[in-house]
Amino acid sequence: MLDDEVKAVLEANRYPTTGSTLVMLYLFPGEGVSRPDRLLSCEKQLLYKGYTLWHTAVEAITLPYHTPTLARPTASSLAAHDYAGRFARCKGAAAVLAVDTGGIVAGLGEYPLFAVAGKEAHTTPMENGASDSVLRRLGIAACRTAGIMAVERPVETGQLKEYGELFAVTPQGCLSIRSSDGHLY
Repeated sequence: MLDDEVKAVLEANRYPTTGSTLVMLYLFPGEGVSRPDRLLSCEKQLLYKGYTLWHTAVEAITLPYHTPTLARPTASSLAAHDYAGRFARCKGAAAVLAVDTGGIVAGLGEYPLFAVAGKEAHTTPMENGASDSVLRRLGIAACRTAGIMAVERPVETGQLKEYGELFAVTPQGCLSIRSSDGHLY
């Protein structure tokens, strides 16, 4: 019975029913009641089954910002990413999706972004503002190793709600994006 209730709570809160999710069970004993009331709560999605990691999925916001050198690590692009990150934290988010003037998401700040739809991981091509970095190449290789087709296709802000998952590749590893502008992945 509890398994069925956990599955229903996960589905209702748009968490995957397979994999690893931290679910809390709260028991509220009542006076003269033989069975306590219970409450199930989804706390967080864990990235690997059976493990709690050093980081959890982050909340992100989209923010239009662009410099001519946004795709390269220059003083102006690093300043733009730093400002955008501070702005995101002021808005209650941990990260920012860098959006160009055409509505194309270049990355999660300075890091390459991958948007998963089914068995495809879309990543913005370099000609649309993504950087040609080692992290991007590692992300593409990791997708292929996992049996997910890495497709270079512009990730547009208008399509973000259509993706099932967003993640970025950072120097610390893959960083899962829990939500963007309030949309849960």
